[in-house]
Amino acid sequence: MSTTEARLREALHDAVDALPVADDDVARMERDLVAALAGPGRSPVGLRHRRQRWGLVAAAAVLAAAVAGALAVTGDDRGSERLPARPPTTDRPLVPAELVGTWRTVPDNRRVWAFVADGRVSVDPTAGDFLEADFKDRVVTRSGDLYTVHTEDGCDETVRIRIVAPGSAALSGQRTTCDPALGPETEETLLERVSPQPFLGGELGRPRPSTEPGFLPQSTFVEGVWLHVESGTLLAMGRPWRGELLRYVLDDDGDGKSDPDQSGRVVMPGAGPPVFQPDAATGPPPCHLAFTSLVILHDTMTTRTPPGACLRTRGAGASQTWVRIA
Repeated sequence: MSTTEARLREALHDAVDALPVADDDVARMERDLVAALAGPGRSPVGLRHRRQRWGLVAAAAVLAAAVAGALAVTGDDRGSERLPARPPTTDRPLVPAELVGTWRTVPDNRRVWAFVADGRVSVDPTAGDFLEADFKDRVVTRSGDLYTVHTEDGCDETVRIRIVAPGSAALSGQRTTCDPALGPETEETLLERVSPQPFLGGELGRPRPSTEPGFLPQSTFVEGVWLHVESGTLLAMGRPWRGELLRYVLDDDGDGKSDPDQSGRVVMPGAGPPVFQPDAATGPPPCHLAFTSLVILHDTMTTRTPPGACLRTRGAGASQTWVRIA
């Protein structure tokens, strides 16, 4: 046992010795408090800056106050049975329809957000992270526009997500159990929907530079999350789990993170556009993804598709313009 842990235990026992608390309860509080001190709180869904740890004395004082408060509520009769905890009340669905789908932060468009109706939430800075299909955070309760999110750090963090307009939202952190002293954020993070039905009243609706014929194909830079704005189709190409294998997902209904329309491997030939090989385990894809040419200029990608390929079957024409989302 370290010196810090020894002092923590002494402070804990000093605080609760005068209270009628069972040894099992003290042991449990020791574990909870040590775990809280071991890791500082993460930002609400990854947005807040980390704060410093609580001091030992303050932690012991907070714990003693909590124990005393609990005893005041339950009374001194230790012979009485404890009432079973009531499940927290919540609005349903956990994530409303107007928030379900794929979003991005603006004006900084380097984070992709995915919201699923069952409460799963992800925030991905790269295409590789998006392709991992791993949801580390989950909404556990909702009251109007206040969401309690249980994060991978073990914290319960409350955030407010306001729907500003259809396809536009503003997010701000309110409180977190990992740092109760941390107050509400004064600035909001702006989000805009990218799929389904991209929000064209913001960044996505602004004019984009065109890629004129003659630019050399830059297949090296295909990795990213790309959006075909006109159809709301999302194409993510990256290396999940920081591996060597280049993979892709294609989706046009907003659930590309959790249930993509198509997924598979990307093969980069020595010359020409990438070749897409769908996963055999998921059955035949709904359409054939193929490009006859691919040109990238900054954060804009222009592709051409053969007859019968995915984007052409969705009314996108022979040439498509994509915007990099992440």
